[in-house]
Amino acid sequence: MGDTAVAAAPVADVVHGEKRERAHSDMGELLNSPSAALMTLVDCDHLNDFNAVCEYLAVHAQEVVREVHGEGQPRHQGRLTIDNHRVMLNCPPAPEEGDSHGHILMKTISERSCELGISMKREFRVCDEGDKMHVREDICKGGDTMSHTEAHIPKKFAATKK
Repeated sequence: MGDTAVAAAPVADVVHGEKRERAHSDMGELLNSPSAALMTLVDCDHLNDFNAVCEYLAVHAQEVVREVHGEGQPRHQGRLTIDNHRVMLNCPPAPEEGDSHGHILMKTISERSCELGISMKREFRVCDEGDKMHVREDICKGGDTMSHTEAHIPKKFAATKK
């Protein structure tokens, strides 16, 4: 992971039509961040990027999980979820003895809203399968699943022992 610049300037949010200022940006908004790059790819605005998501995860999944969990960042240690107000990225904790968490490495949810509510939802689920990962994408519109895509991809990152 390269050098990451953190801007201290407030970040604007729009909540229920009212603009509010946050003191700091979320980790998912940092430039050159593995999670920020993934969150861009899985956003509802990038529906044709399934292969790009798989290619990115094959190389960077481990970095994304470490970043979400706050490794090397004492203030964020143990965190499980980050978001950039467009995509929520969740990485469950490492499995404990007798509990595999379904081997889930990460889940993402991106929603598009209109005046009537949520008009589209895009979800990714990434599961560890040893030397491969299972990536599944579901796109729902109006409450119905419109698209379901999945792939088994080889891991290209170097495994690290804890």
